[in-house]
Amino acid sequence: MTLFALYETAAITRYIDRVFPGPALQPVEPKALARMDQIIGVVDAYGYWPMVRQVFSLRVFRRQLGQPADEAEIAKGLAAAAKVLAALENLTADTAFLVGPALSLADLHLGAMLAYFVQAREGEALLQEHARLAAWWRHLRQRPSFGATDPGLP
Repeated sequence: MTLFALYETAAITRYIDRVFPGPALQPVEPKALARMDQIIGVVDAYGYWPMVRQVFSLRVFRRQLGQPADEAEIAKGLAAAAKVLAALENLTADTAFLVGPALSLADLHLGAMLAYFVQAREGEALLQEHARLAAWWRHLRQRPSFGATDPGLP
C-alpha cells in the first residue's frame, strides 16, 4: 500500500467529499461551486489569522491559560475580521446555507472558524453587525453534527 499524505484543510475536505459515501458537500452547479471555492479562499487567506489566531487565541485561549491578552493585537484582529465578515456578508446567498439550499464545504470551513471567533464577546458582537451571516450562523450551529464535532476548546 502506498502512503498518501495530504495537508491543508480545503484539500483534505474536498478529497474526503470525493472519496467517501454520503451527501455531496460540493455543489454541482458551476457558479455555486465557484462561490464555494471563493468563500473558502477568502476565509483561508484573510479570515483564519485575525479571527482565530488574533481574536480567539489571544482573548479566549490565553485567558484559559491564565495569560494576559494582547489588546493591541486583538484590536488588529478585530479590524481585519470586520473586513472579512463584510466581504462574506456580500457573498452569502439568500438561502439557508452560504452558497445555496444545501450544506457545502464553505459552510463547514467558515463554521469551524466562527465557532472559535464568537467565543470572544467582541467577535460575537462583530458578527451580529452582518445580518445574513449572523442568521446563517444561528442556523448552522443548530445542526446536530456541528455540536457533535465541537472540540471543546478552550
